[in-house]
Amino acid sequence: MAHRPLLLPLLGLVVATASLTAQGVPDYEQAPVSYSTTAPADALARLRERMASGALAFPGGEREALRTLLEALEVPVGTQTLVFSKTSLQRAR
Repeated sequence: MAHRPLLLPLLGLVVATASLTAQGVPDYEQAPVSYSTTAPADALARLRERMASGALAFPGGEREALRTLLEALEVPVGTQTLVFSKTSLQRAR
């Protein structure tokens, strides 16, 4: 029973330390995500690598460049739409 008075402060210290550790590191920086130290492996990262190596270029005008980009990202051209609205910020143009 002589150790009982020390138990409560020790327990409080353990809880406080765990709380500070959890607050100090965001969830996305902890395993398994480790956001800052993990190399991206998504479609845009692959696209960036292809562009940097010269394996992918965007020849021609804007339409051809857009079509090349969509093909590189495996996005069907038919899924793209453009919507105009009377309340659009581009109305004055």
